[in-house]
Amino acid sequence: MAGCDTDPKFNQGLGMFSLNNHTWATNYDPEAGAAPYQVHSSITNAIGGNATGGATKRTPDAGFSSDDLRKLMSSNQQNPDASMTNTTAPEPPSAPQKPINSLPLSKGAIAGTVVGVTISALIIAI
Repeated sequence: MAGCDTDPKFNQGLGMFSLNNHTWATNYDPEAGAAPYQVHSSITNAIGGNATGGATKRTPDAGFSSDDLRKLMSSNQQNPDASMTNTTAPEPPSAPQKPINSLPLSKGAIAGTVVGVTISALIIAI
């Protein structure tokens, strides 16, 4: 079975899927433009309506697994996420975090850094 990596119609590395007829396009003419979108019969058979929309089935048979998803899918707004809010409260951190810059360096660490940088600078200069 040919896939997108082996099918010759994808030899240019680009495949275009037609949402109108549910097939892979073998060519595209940008001068002609795309056909107006129509809902495919395989979709209208499952959710009702026709080629121009009008779905009659609005929820899955078993319902939605998420209340947020149910709200989103039952909305008829143009911008559905405008009314969505996160109702889950964030969990507080388990222990207060100490900023990294508040950890003091020991005198030995500072001295070691100074000596190391100095020796490196001398080696580079030679």
